[in-house]
Amino acid sequence: NIYKNNYGGLSYYQDAVSSSHLWYTAPTGTGGDVATLTERMRIDSAGNVGIGTDNPVPALHVYQNNTKGGTAAGLTIEQEGTGDAVLSFLLTGTERWKMGIDNSDSDKFKISKATNLSSNNALTIDADLNVGIGTTSPDAKLSISDTLGISGTGNDTYGQVDLVNTQTGASGDGIGPFITFRGKRGGVDSVVAAYGAIGGVNTGTTGSSTGAITFLTKNTAGAAEDLVEQMRISTGGNVGIGTPSPTSLLEISKQLSAASTIDYPY
Repeated sequence: NIYKNNYGGLSYYQDAVSSSHLWYTAPTGTGGDVATLTERMRIDSAGNVGIGTDNPVPALHVYQNNTKGGTAAGLTIEQEGTGDAVLSFLLTGTERWKMGIDNSDSDKFKISKATNLSSNNALTIDADLNVGIGTTSPDAKLSISDTLGISGTGNDTYGQVDLVNTQTGASGDGIGPFITFRGKRGGVDSVVAAYGAIGGVNTGTTGSSTGAITFLTKNTAGAAEDLVEQMRISTGGNVGIGTPSPTSLLEISKQLSAASTIDYPY
């Protein structure tokens, strides 16, 4: 392959052995010099398309091995008109999902269980990076909207948000999921510290599903200091302030014992 002029080169041929169709390009060169061709794309005998790879596995296989970032990396789907820039997933005759930028709704990124992005939205991210689940107008960093409150029965009871801790342990050992509240230490420097937490904990024996709600705060300064339980709503609905075992509707104690400190993943 010889450059005929000072431009780049393009070559195509069909491999006689594999029956693959191959496309090559060459960078800009000088007329009369040997052109170095690099394979850019192929369609193999099974109809699989490979871009950047000579062994495409799925119907479309895009491969990169470089240090490029930003707009030079990956795959871009661009829409210059009034339509949406979308990617569609379809199980023939069964299910379709779409994800992309909704041009008709303030350029929000959406994932929809529909033939378009304007209906049946599962997730929405707006221009302020607020995330909406079940809503296309999130007002906070995470907005969740649903028509259901508590659903199900027994062990299969669920709310709009379901936190699960699959850790195993001994009976009544206080294991459970927690929501933590964290922020900059003292509200000034860059160190992030845990301020408090709310959790649902196991209080039953082996095989039992009784539980309690517990509230923890960090009442002692220092990076090594753990959150300490300050209040609990017991299995029977009793409220304990300063005690993990309230025996009346409201019980207030001056001090928690050291044994009532709960370890949790924060």
